[in-house]
Amino acid sequence: MQKHNAMLTPLIRLALAQGQPLGSDRFSDAMCAATGTRRSRKRPGRPAALPDQASGTETQPDFGF
Repeated sequence: MQKHNAMLTPLIRLALAQGQPLGSDRFSDAMCAATGTRRSRKRPGRPAALPDQASGTETQPDFGF
């Protein structure tokens, strides 16, 4: 029993840290649907800028330098 717990401990810690359910795919899908959360992780960091907002120089005023 102790060996089984040692194998599950990292999985349980990861699920808790990510706020995601731990279980079968069917169980996880049902829990995510019930709570309105997503199962897959998003990419870390700031979202990429839209193509028309990439430079941002069009909206900046001209300071006359």
